Amino acid sequence: MTSQTYWKNDTPRWIHTPALVADLELTAPIAPLPLSADYRAARLLVRVHGRPVGYADVVADLAAPIDRDRILAALDPDVTERALSHLAADLAACGLPAPAKRAGLTAAVERAAGLPCAFAQPIDGPLATVAICTRDRAHLLKATIDSLLRQTYRNMEVLLVDNAPSDDAAEQLVRTHYPRLRYVREDRPGLDWARNRAIAEARGEFVAYIDDDAVADPAWLAALLAAFDTPDVMCVTGLVVPARLATPAQELFERFGFSMSFDRRCFHLQMQSPRPGFPFKGFSGTGCNCAFRRAVFDRIGPFDVRLDVGTPVPGGGDLDIFARVIRAGYTLVYDPAPLIFHDHIADMDRLIDKMGQYHTANIAYLTKHILSDRAYAPMILRYLCRAYARTTIRGLGSALLRGDRPLAMVLNQAARAWLGPIALYHSHRQARIKENGHSRGVADTATIASQTK
Repeated sequence: MTSQTYWKNDTPRWIHTPALVADLELTAPIAPLPLSADYRAARLLVRVHGRPVGYADVVADLAAPIDRDRILAALDPDVTERALSHLAADLAACGLPAPAKRAGLTAAVERAAGLPCAFAQPIDGPLATVAICTRDRAHLLKATIDSLLRQTYRNMEVLLVDNAPSDDAAEQLVRTHYPRLRYVREDRPGLDWARNRAIAEARGEFVAYIDDDAVADPAWLAALLAAFDTPDVMCVTGLVVPARLATPAQELFERFGFSMSFDRRCFHLQMQSPRPGFPFKGFSGTGCNCAFRRAVFDRIGPFDVRLDVGTPVPGGGDLDIFARVIRAGYTLVYDPAPLIFHDHIADMDRLIDKMGQYHTANIAYLTKHILSDRAYAPMILRYLCRAYARTTIRGLGSALLRGDRPLAMVLNQAARAWLGPIALYHSHRQARIKENGHSRGVADTATIASQTK
């Protein structure tokens, strides 16, 4: 059975744009937040001791700045409950009773003032490798790298994997401004080729991935590693929040892009299925914010180079590895504490095209498992047909009756979804050619070396 709460928590509400995006720490004094005339609303990321518990969406009112009372009034019951639970744990850790729920959030914040957080994260531990896989986007890298250099976790290395670049801009950036970083060039185009190169080059016990258009919260890596709290946890994914909500396209991506839960979840085969299609579908996270025990790749294999950006299949490599971790009997943890800020697509035409690509990739990824996993193939096929029909019918209804998404996006998704099997076929052939060419290149190099001795 599917949890209705599980469905509800993953989808942010619609909000007017442009909207101010800001952080709010409940345990700190909250000064009034003035909104300029440029903004129609504000989306505040609410935290308790740095841990995100939800959003407060406040409509702009030039006559009334956003103060503590308006913010607390904007919190929905789920956000309030998470905040109260966190504060109750802080109080309990100090041997203090929590205030009655009827006393409200303000009373709990006042009673817990000055207490240490019960969910403190380590600042040191095993070596972790953080990989940035990039291709021809050197102009974005500075913000990402700078955010990694501000991490509270100290025992880390940063590895930049430059995937089939057309110039040396990324390499020059690293050599000139970030000599502490390790630069590696991977000439076979494809995000999963780059991810696998990162695994091969990593020196750390853990390998974390962040996209080149994202900025990490200072406690991001510490929170990722803290979630590996039992030996069976082989993968951890985290929360992705918007860096900006300046355009309708960014707001739309926020609702239909990355998973958005503020509740910690553990995914494994012994659990009650959280969604139809599990473990192959189910908002277990995203590849732009994830970490693995490096040893897991020796057991389940590396990323599938037939999938994701740079191949005929424009995505799905992250969903594939997440499903394989769970399918192999291990646990995947989604935790909102490892937080990154992502720069969503701002142009509507680009977004409509990208959402169509996501559906192509999704069908391709599921087709792979229909063909390769006999135990789950009938379930995946049933899920795929039902999900396609449901998504298309509901999408058409919402676009035509409610106007909450462009009709062009729904039609593009419906049409391009079934390009998935064709894309997977072409990607499979392309990957074999690259693998054979790479093997011949290695053999030729070895032959030349032996002849020159």
